[in-house]
Amino acid sequence: AEALERMRVAWRVVDDDRLLADATAVAERLAALPTLSVQAMKRAVNRGAVTDLRAALHEETEATVAGFLDPLTTELLRDF
Repeated sequence: AEALERMRVAWRVVDDDRLLADATAVAERLAALPTLSVQAMKRAVNRGAVTDLRAALHEETEATVAGFLDPLTTELLRDF
């Protein structure tokens, strides 16, 4: 797990006894984000897996711009 974190495949590694609590906390924070912004970013991530790099970057840019144009999204992501 630590090797995956060093390779940036995993962004956080926790002990087994903390896994459920930490995963639940992350899920709650994600659930509190504005739905449309989360949907746009999820769509960008999913499309990025099945399209060429140029199209994936365009999709990601569009989702990011849309999200940061929303003041609530910007505030919540800054605190994330």
